[in-house]
Amino acid sequence: MSQDPIPEFFRQRIQTAKEQQLEVLDLSSYCHHFGRQTQLSRIPDKVFELTHLKILNLSGNRLTNVPIGGLSSLKWLDLSHNQLTKIPDSISTQKNGSIRE
Repeated sequence: MSQDPIPEFFRQRIQTAKEQQLEVLDLSSYCHHFGRQTQLSRIPDKVFELTHLKILNLSGNRLTNVPIGGLSSLKWLDLSHNQLTKIPDSISTQKNGSIRE
């Protein structure tokens, strides 16, 4: 696991999603400021606790790996503008959803 710190802005968004049981979470780098300091190089562990999530936007980050199979309610996932070289099997086998790469 990477030791990159999670920017405070993203930690706050994840906490709000948890507290309010939100179904939509925007963790794209575009929702705050451009720049490396506001890009995720990994998905924060707390995201996997949001089992009610239906829409997750991770676009514009530096993700190279997306271990997201545990989010069974997810219907829409945006991974565009990351550093992925392939879609993980755990995502490509999800049913009734949409992936934007």
